[in-house]
Amino acid sequence: HTLKSTLSQRLASDTLAEEQRIILESTAEAIMLTRGERLIKCNQRFADLVGEPIGQVLGGRLWQWLADPNDWHRHAARARSVMSHGTTFRTKVRIRRSNGELLWVEFAADPVDPAHLEKGVVWTGQDLTSRMHSEATLHASEERYRALITLTSDWYWEWDANLRFTHLSGPGLARAGLSPAIYGHALGALSHIGGVSTEGWAALQRQIERREPFRDFIWQTQNDGQEEARWFSMS
Repeated sequence: HTLKSTLSQRLASDTLAEEQRIILESTAEAIMLTRGERLIKCNQRFADLVGEPIGQVLGGRLWQWLADPNDWHRHAARARSVMSHGTTFRTKVRIRRSNGELLWVEFAADPVDPAHLEKGVVWTGQDLTSRMHSEATLHASEERYRALITLTSDWYWEWDANLRFTHLSGPGLARAGLSPAIYGHALGALSHIGGVSTEGWAALQRQIERREPFRDFIWQTQNDGQEEARWFSMS
């Protein structure tokens, strides 16, 4: 009976260990257990991240994979302070792979026991390189678009689904009597805007509701004291 009980417990323990191993290896994040500066355990994802076999990374010092090893020493005191209060420590660093490639990685660290950091720290890491490259590319594309709009238009604007202004920019706004003060207001509701029939406004609304583009929607400013009317075209 004792042997049977022992074997059953061992089987349950082995099954749990195998389940944990599968979870550890199937996650997309790098996972490490460290004590002090030393790497005690890690999953395959971390080894892939640094470009080395697991057998070579175990026992290594964390700072040896940083593009700038001094980053570890600069942040170590702050990390210990944060984790000792039971709070997750987060940081973004560049690591250098074994082939020399540099990657941006975001790490989160939680202590096994906040009162006894020497028991170890569990780290999770996520490669940010692709995301940061995509964000940089998108930002550059937006900058080019804004520059193009500035060069080719008197102004650029954005409306919400009810044709209310949510954004304005460009050198021609003052001539049309437009400014950020009109945010939340529709063009047709502005007192100095005219020259559009009721049907004209309704037709524009229908186009917007059908998600159709429009070109050369013409309107007039009617400011008091203005020497002559000014006409504008929006597309």
